[in-house]
Amino acid sequence: SLEMMIYGNEGYDYYVPIIEEKKDNLYYGIYDKNKKRVVEDSYANKEDLYEILSKYEGKILLISHNSSEYENYDYTVEKINPVEINKNILINNKEENPHLLKPNYIKKIEAESKL
Repeated sequence: SLEMMIYGNEGYDYYVPIIEEKKDNLYYGIYDKNKKRVVEDSYANKEDLYEILSKYEGKILLISHNSSEYENYDYTVEKINPVEINKNILINNKEENPHLLKPNYIKKIEAESKL
């Protein structure tokens, strides 16, 4: 889900797709200008993300599902572009059988985290 959000955006050194969760927590990934993953998909709060991003030089674009504003960074609302997604999947040789895909759970569910 996060990777699909970066396609259709150009002109930046880093792309940071974000899915917001409650209480300023979010899921994010970091991809370079060639759309290659730089940081594994992660879970953090906004302040932790800002600290991580401060280590990167260059133009950074944050991409989210809604119009949240992010301090000191360019941001845009996600624009799903099926043509761009398909083109990039073919370029990166990532053609997959969708029936064989496995979910990537970034954080434990609440019940697991309380064990």
